[in-house]
Amino acid sequence: MSKKIVEWPDELPAPVKVEMRGRLICLSPDELKEDEEIVSLMQEIYWYPDDCYYIFTKVNEGFGKELASKLESNGLISKVNERCFYPHPNPGYKNDFVHLPIDIIIYDWHKEAIKQQEYTRFTIELSPWKRKELDITYTANATVQASEEKEPIVEAKPGIMGFNINLLALLEKIKRYWLNRKA
Repeated sequence: MSKKIVEWPDELPAPVKVEMRGRLICLSPDELKEDEEIVSLMQEIYWYPDDCYYIFTKVNEGFGKELASKLESNGLISKVNERCFYPHPNPGYKNDFVHLPIDIIIYDWHKEAIKQQEYTRFTIELSPWKRKELDITYTANATVQASEEKEPIVEAKPGIMGFNINLLALLEKIKRYWLNRKA
């Protein structure tokens, strides 16, 4: 089975720049009211670093002090904020906005769109300290899980009288017991 490679049509000019990006996740402050939602967002940003996360608010409103402090305490920062975003003109698009700076308003639907409420887009990222903290946490958890993998001490394999004793696993278990007993 051969896969056909998509080619650029001859009648169109060649693209100047093509950029592959992750998902665009558009949120509103209403979706981040609970602490669990903010922690979930933080983990999603950590595990999917190629995705772009945005929070849209009405112009001059911002997040509010409470949400801003929750985001900051969970290691989420906003480095960029942009204006001139308007709700998508097609109905049914939740949290979908079009960017219409004044200098590119050409079409009639542009003129209709800018009659609506203007929004500000905040780009949300994971702060460097939080990324390091999560790296350490997940690495430590993976190390503990790997070290706790149980090796059987007595194995039913061909050997003397049909059983083998794994001395390394037995010594490791005794060592762990001895260290945990003292702690």
